[in-house]
Amino acid sequence: AIKEEVVAEMRHIINQANIDCRTCGLADTLSDEQLLKALEIMARHAARGLCNSRLIATHYARGNEANITTAPDKKVLHQAKNLSAKLASTKRQMQRLEGIDQLGAQYQGDDPSMQAVGAIFNSRCISEVIERQTDEDDWSIVKGRQPSKAKLTVRTLVNEEAAPRCPTCDTPMLSIGSQVQTCKNIIEELGQLVEEVNSQVNLYVCPVCSEVKAVYPEQSPRAVIPNQSLSQEVIVEMQNLLVNGIPANRAEKIFLEPMALGSDTYSRTRLDWARYYARPLVNAIIAGCADNDVLICDETTYDCLQSQGRGVSQAPEQTSSQSYVLALSNPMSADKRMATYRYVNSRSADSIGDEIQALALNPKVLVTDGYGAYPSLLKKRWPQMKQQSCLIHFRREVIEALNLPDLAKQTKVLDEKELRKLKQKWFEDSSPALKMLAVVDALASIYHEQEKIDPCDLTAVEQLRRDRIAPLMRHIDTIMLSMVEEYTEQSKDRYSKKNVSPYCKPVVYYMNLRDQLRYFLNDARVPCDTNLIERSIRPLTLIRKNNNFMQSIEGLKATCDTFTLFETARINGISNPVRWLLDYGQALHDYCFDRAWTEAYREGKSDDKKIMRWDMKKLAEGFNYDPWLPWNWHRAN
Repeated sequence: AIKEEVVAEMRHIINQANIDCRTCGLADTLSDEQLLKALEIMARHAARGLCNSRLIATHYARGNEANITTAPDKKVLHQAKNLSAKLASTKRQMQRLEGIDQLGAQYQGDDPSMQAVGAIFNSRCISEVIERQTDEDDWSIVKGRQPSKAKLTVRTLVNEEAAPRCPTCDTPMLSIGSQVQTCKNIIEELGQLVEEVNSQVNLYVCPVCSEVKAVYPEQSPRAVIPNQSLSQEVIVEMQNLLVNGIPANRAEKIFLEPMALGSDTYSRTRLDWARYYARPLVNAIIAGCADNDVLICDETTYDCLQSQGRGVSQAPEQTSSQSYVLALSNPMSADKRMATYRYVNSRSADSIGDEIQALALNPKVLVTDGYGAYPSLLKKRWPQMKQQSCLIHFRREVIEALNLPDLAKQTKVLDEKELRKLKQKWFEDSSPALKMLAVVDALASIYHEQEKIDPCDLTAVEQLRRDRIAPLMRHIDTIMLSMVEEYTEQSKDRYSKKNVSPYCKPVVYYMNLRDQLRYFLNDARVPCDTNLIERSIRPLTLIRKNNNFMQSIEGLKATCDTFTLFETARINGISNPVRWLLDYGQALHDYCFDRAWTEAYREGKSDDKKIMRWDMKKLAEGFNYDPWLPWNWHRAN
């Protein structure tokens, strides 16, 4: 019933989108049956996010068509038809807008803003920007079959069973060869992954100074606090699962249920590990980065029932309706990298400022998004500190105001002659849409140029920003200044929207943060956006989605410490953070154990008695954290 309609639509799609049939594995001349088959293929591709002929060709070239086994239903066919038509329409409109860059290069008027538009278009064609953003971004989605990077122990099983007898006639069967099947396997059942270990710890004493030294058997696990039932291996592996998106309650049910622990054994031991092991190391990492001049910060929500006056934990004196995690990082060019997460009870300027001050960080430049608390924080507490606002957040405002789908609709109804007149009129009338297109193009050019160099090569960064990026930022500034009178109102040193035009918001945003958006041009160490910290926040938002809230403030702080250690390990090049934390934990545990027994021996305690009370905080005094700082440990290992 739908065959004729589908065939007609498929021919229309192929003709309008200029799809090269050869790249899709199809013949130049298509029959009706082939067209139906092609539309089915496109429907499956649409479900996989393959939206253009280049991705389809790549999909086929890598053998992925073998995954397609079932026919799509009518709903999927309809979605594919709409998606393909939208793709074809977008391509047509982008092709019809070609020539704007040439008009810009040829502009001879006196309007400085339109001269800036022309200079931007002259440096890089807008159609290339759009094509690059649609094709290259989508290209990264389809990776095809990749070789395995896992380095596993390989075990070969040889079949020594005797030849079977035929199940039909009971005749002994003859061998005709063998097949090798390879698969990755769990060595033991989950319930057998845990064990109880009894370690004989020998104590030795120095006859001169009476200092005691404990010697553990090789590969002996260490408890978080001596006499506790859970080893550090269990706690650290559970933290590894946490940072990879598996909430503690789910991981505990899968892996710790065979241990038959008490209801709160794991949670109490985890808090002890965070208090005596994770937090001191986090503090040492932050202290090691205190001399960094550039600090990148952002914040994200994380519900904590105790801070909101709910849940089973006692409410604090000051509750808040929403709690947050403040994320702080230094730039890629820093010798010692860190990414730390801190609990804050609100998003106010005072809360953020108190936390940064408590960490004894003294940056000269703060890199932030457009949140209004940061300018007021700097003005109130650190008037000498500079601020760099994120260019990506500014670009978002510009793109939302531009509304590209509406722009395509306006040009869709015009014939070629009318479209040429429209392009010319945009320049003659200093069209705001054209100016915003130029700003988007300039920002894309900035990031395109930055991709060509190593961000840690400060000399190359400085030269690039001086020669290529600074002129583009001046063009953006000229364009935005030309729109101030029409779209903004000024009261003292702040700008506000003058009317309901969608262009008001990006112009107001730019003018209120004009100097902050351009500070990175003065210092090669300062990034132009907050992408680094946004990337570091992503694992935390993943666990927040899987675990909607934390019961206690202490539990949320422990989670922040965990993410700090794992993320800091990642950005410092440590490929096995579990090994790093276990090595560090063993060293700190043995240090505290030796100190406790030295004191006990000098007080006359017998070695066949156990020490029942362990003041781990006091015992850890004097421990040298320097070898365990991630940059030092990575270099040594």
